[in-house]
Amino acid sequence: MALFHPCNSIADIAIITCAVFLYGIGDGAHAGNDRVPSNKEILTIVFSLSPEKLSSQLFCNNVGTSFEDSTIGQYLSGFWEAHADTCGENFIKTEIISISKDSASEYIEYIMNPEKSTLSRKKNPRISEDLWQVDFQICKRCDRDNERWCWGIRFLMKQSDHTVIPGTVWCIGAG
Repeated sequence: MALFHPCNSIADIAIITCAVFLYGIGDGAHAGNDRVPSNKEILTIVFSLSPEKLSSQLFCNNVGTSFEDSTIGQYLSGFWEAHADTCGENFIKTEIISISKDSASEYIEYIMNPEKSTLSRKKNPRISEDLWQVDFQICKRCDRDNERWCWGIRFLMKQSDHTVIPGTVWCIGAG
């Protein structure tokens, strides 16, 4: 589990966003090896998923901080907005788990709901390579208000080239 430096305002988030887009994904993002993706690379992927519709993702129906939230970007922004309140700690948490190619297809079949997923056997018959399961969460702890939560997304990506497997994004969180 890795923690980003705590952000205490929307301005901090804007600076991080600009840095990621201006400077790209950096030296650590070159694909072609099985290295664990960097936090910066994960952020870049999360930003690229921003326009994806919640309705086409797993476990993402009727989630968010507003009934109007319809994209991953709106869903995550609603929780990020809470970082403007400087009470307690505001942070981003990432967790990366390796999934072997021997169990990848079975794992995907187990977690996927064919009615909600864009992934199908016709489009992607069997996964025959190692994967990363990536959890990205926006978190807040505020003892004054007894507030503790983390909300975000989980996705699967190929270890070989760090591309997200279509249809394997879902909403996660608690608090």
